[in-house]
Amino acid sequence: MSPRSCRMKSRDAIKCALLTQYLISNAYPPSKPTGTDFTVGYPMQRKIPIWRNNQTEAWHNSGMCGRYALYGPHSRLREKMLLAECPEYGERYNIAPQSIIPIIRFKPEIGRVGQLVKWGLIPSWAKDPTIGNKLNNARGETVAEKPAFRSSFAKHRCLIPASGFYEWQAIKEGGKVRKQPYYICPTEPDSYFAFAGLLAAWKAPSGETIVSTCIITTEPNEVMAPIHDRMPVILQPDLFDAWLDPSNNDTEKLSTMLSPCASELMLAYQVSPAINRGTVEGKESIYPLGR
Repeated sequence: MSPRSCRMKSRDAIKCALLTQYLISNAYPPSKPTGTDFTVGYPMQRKIPIWRNNQTEAWHNSGMCGRYALYGPHSRLREKMLLAECPEYGERYNIAPQSIIPIIRFKPEIGRVGQLVKWGLIPSWAKDPTIGNKLNNARGETVAEKPAFRSSFAKHRCLIPASGFYEWQAIKEGGKVRKQPYYICPTEPDSYFAFAGLLAAWKAPSGETIVSTCIITTEPNEVMAPIHDRMPVILQPDLFDAWLDPSNNDTEKLSTMLSPCASELMLAYQVSPAINRGTVEGKESIYPLGR
């Protein structure tokens, strides 16, 4: 193949990738959803299974929240989040998109409950579930407008509990740029972040229902600004009820919740670049660099 042909094929591939991303973000659903069932979830289990693909090591470059941790006693989460029910889950220090993760939603006549769902939103109108590979996050500034998110934002919201999350800072060294990972956690010991999340239920041709989620992001606060230009929306307890209320469809008021949390509620420190690999797991992942 000639060099010119190679260049043309490369340009075509880039155009195709950009067009695919545009369609995912802006295409309108082909049909109106017939209904949503969020009572369907993954069975209660001791360990959260890990779902991965060949993009594992590139997720931290996606420009938004792509890795986080959740650890500590199961009873602590129930107590802190006032959960009436919650499935068992295993401690994880390097949770990546496409994993099965615990979320918190409101269940009428019961209250706040935990549920295991897939990280990577699959809109109910999607033709196949692969769209979820690219919908790990939703920008808070446009979540009420984008077809992939607007229905979930108006009707199906959740909280995603996290012990902390990772973000990567671009650092120039010797004429090259490297990514330095940081771990960001609550300043209060043994507490959790509550990321603002969305839910969607997608029914496969086989009849299986997959419930999925994504994390809403916003502009950075003073702690995050030197590290990255985005951060998860972290809600405070006084907003939990309004956010989780399925009858609350006032998207204008809901949008006012999607701002950066106060800087004093979090701290950030450098960790080992080993976390770049999606296969790395364990407490050592959150140890300060050089420990």
